[in-house]
Amino acid sequence: MCDERCGIIINFADGRIVDVTGSKNHPISKGRTCVKARVIGDYVYSPQRLLKPLKKTNKGWEEIDLDRALDEIAEKIKCIQSKYGNKSVGVWKGEAIGFNQQEDYARRFAHAQQTPTYLSNNTQCSMSRKLGYISIRGHYPAPDVLNSKCIVIWGANPMHSAAPLANMVMEARKKGAKLIVIDPKCSSIAMKADIFAQVKPATDGALALGLINRIICNKWYDEDFVANYTLGF
Repeated sequence: MCDERCGIIINFADGRIVDVTGSKNHPISKGRTCVKARVIGDYVYSPQRLLKPLKKTNKGWEEIDLDRALDEIAEKIKCIQSKYGNKSVGVWKGEAIGFNQQEDYARRFAHAQQTPTYLSNNTQCSMSRKLGYISIRGHYPAPDVLNSKCIVIWGANPMHSAAPLANMVMEARKKGAKLIVIDPKCSSIAMKADIFAQVKPATDGALALGLINRIICNKWYDEDFVANYTLGF
């Protein structure tokens, strides 16, 4: 569901979840929670929650037991590999709760199948960004939110999706930081902003290009850095 690792307190009654609150003793989230944490009980007890494997048939989805599901999957993999080779089986791991643990299990599964065809969201997303930072700067930097004088939040709402970051933004504001929010909708973080730019959907690119144009025309950039560390500027 999430990998922010916020501290929460879950209250039970008669063996069932009745309430979820933030732990004020947690050093990072400090009691703040998002809606995902507060509705954990809805996830657990939802009538739509899948508790057994489903197999698609001509009549629709059919419940089957776990042993049968594992046997059928294993047989299918063996059949494909015997016909097309080990590389024909690919493993794709998406982003979800317990990302690092899933990474280990998914890779072990791929290794057991002797296939190098392993993909994840890292293939197209975060890892390419990290490698770019590391190759250019030697490390993967994290924003120093608490000591920032101006914070720009563009198309995001940490109040709902990243409680630790929201805490840092609010702490920085108490120290005098200016908060600028760019978003098509007036979110909870936008209502706390010093400047709220409510752009129309799909116009973010135009705004970004306009800002870049102003920065270049007024030479509000580090000319020495650009001269020494960029090509084709």
